[in-house]
This record gives sequence, structure tokens and C-alpha cells, in this order.
Amino acid sequence: MTPRLTDRELTKGFGGSWPRHFFGPHEGRLDATQLVIRAELLARHSPASDAFFRYWWLATDDWGGGHDQAFQGRILDVATLHDEPHLMRCTPTHWFPADHAWCVASDYDCTMTLVGGSRALIADLLAHPAIEALRIGRDKLLDAPDAAG
Repeated sequence: MTPRLTDRELTKGFGGSWPRHFFGPHEGRLDATQLVIRAELLARHSPASDAFFRYWWLATDDWGGGHDQAFQGRILDVATLHDEPHLMRCTPTHWFPADHAWCVASDYDCTMTLVGGSRALIADLLAHPAIEALRIGRDKLLDAPDAAG
């Protein structure tokens, strides 16, 4: 994979969908194990113990209400937020510590999670053996249509 590759480009290589017995990443969701790995790594890069977690209403099970939901807790709480009512579908849309040292963004219908932070944090993410990560520069557009349309 390269920083220019998107999930749409990957599936085009398979004729527009994932092949049988080959599954892509879950849209808008990291599993609990991956959340804990990331939360532990992110917590080492922020002296703040409090964090904020925001769910876009389409990432919740509360489609009738149409209201975003926000929570405050410890950074490691991100792995258990899916146990809360109306938060069963996805990873938080945005989460960040009180000191704003980093920010994580996961859209409910994207197969990637974006992390912004210090060079040291990004280096740790890229080096972690359980995390599949690519460095994306500030000048890159993600999931932008190619020239051929």
C-alpha cells in the first residue's frame, strides 16, 4: 500500500468489490484490541489524563434523534465506549486529550483512521508492529478522485 492508495482504488483492482473470503477493514470501526493498542500509545504522548470523544450522529444507533454525542473520560476509556447505549456502530468520530497533543478521526463510512500529532507520536505509530500505518503529508488529499474519474 502507498499513501496514494484508497479503499476505492483497492477494490477497483478486484472488479469493484472484495473477493470471496477476503475482507477489507470495517468501516468507521477499530476493534477493541486495536483501540487499546492505540489508546495506550497515544496516552504516552499526552500528560493529560482526560480525553474527549465525539460521535457524529450517523455513527450512533440513535438515527431518529439526529444528535451528535460527546463524552469526557480517560484516554483508555475509548475501548469501552462501544458498551454505552447508542454507540454500538463505530469508533468515536473524533477523540483527543484535554491538552490537544493529538487528534484521532474515524469517519463512520471510511476504512481508515487518521491521527495527527507530534513527529515522535507519528514515529511511534509507524514503528508499532500491530498497527498498519502510512505517513500522509499535509499536502495529500485522501480518497480524492483520480484524473480518469
